[in-house]
Amino acid sequence: MGRKLEGNGIWEASRMMLPEHREQIIRHRGDLPKKAKPALDEQRIQELSDLLAEAVNRGKAVQLTLYDPISPSILHGRIERVDPLLGRVRVTAGEEEWRVPLRDILDIVLE
Repeated sequence: MGRKLEGNGIWEASRMMLPEHREQIIRHRGDLPKKAKPALDEQRIQELSDLLAEAVNRGKAVQLTLYDPISPSILHGRIERVDPLLGRVRVTAGEEEWRVPLRDILDIVLE
């Protein structure tokens, strides 16, 4: 019993989810009102581009606000690479890595 409570053991022991609960969560997400993606004008796109360039060149940590149809999500980390051909940004925070589409970035705050 003592080993379950060490480290991340308590969460590892509670990962099982009943199919009924999973279905209910999916239905609930589907029932939530969806928000339209805000359109960014050319000036705002240029500001975001400048902030991305500054974050990459100076190695600064950033806070990205990303579009999500239900509610905007926040991502903290460092921008490792901007890939304009694929239209995405690689963001790392510790051991975790995300590839974020440029079209989903709504705001950038340098930390």
